[in-house]
Amino acid sequence: MSIDKEKQEYDRAQKVGERVERMCREEGWSDHFIPMIQKRRDEAQSIVNDPDSDQLTTQLNRGVIKVCDEVLGYREYSEARAGKIMRSAVAAKMR
Repeated sequence: MSIDKEKQEYDRAQKVGERVERMCREEGWSDHFIPMIQKRRDEAQSIVNDPDSDQLTTQLNRGVIKVCDEVLGYREYSEARAGKIMRSAVAAKMR
């Protein structure tokens, strides 16, 4: 893979990460997007588990599952990181 292509993919991944982080902070994220992503992940999992689905469809849905897991995991990581920062800020004020 050329260096330009790697740089483009890195920039694209960084932009997606920034968008996900912004959406995590905005109101309605937990109410709308998380259930929608979870539903899409469940649909993809049922297609992967279906013995009648062809190989291309199965591979595509494995990719969907991976992306959904990444977004859901990023949300959990962001919440844990925010909680850790708040706890350390409170501990610093208590000293």
